[in-house]
Amino acid sequence: MTLKQARNLKPGDKVKQNMFGYIMTVERVEECRVVINEFVNVICKTESGSIMKHKHKELLLMA
Repeated sequence: MTLKQARNLKPGDKVKQNMFGYIMTVERVEECRVVINEFVNVICKTESGSIMKHKHKELLLMA
C-alpha cells in the first residue's frame, strides 16, 4: 500500500496483511515521521477482535 492510499483510509475500510493474508478492519490511521523516514501506522481489528498495528507497507487495500 502506498502512503497516499494509507492516508485516505477511513475507519471501517478492509485491508489485508501482506505476509499472512489476514483480513482486518481499519480502526484509525496515525501519521509518523522519523528523521528521514515517513510512514503511516494503521491500527486494525482482526476478525477475532484483536487490535494490531501495521506500517502501511505491510498492508494491501481490499476492493
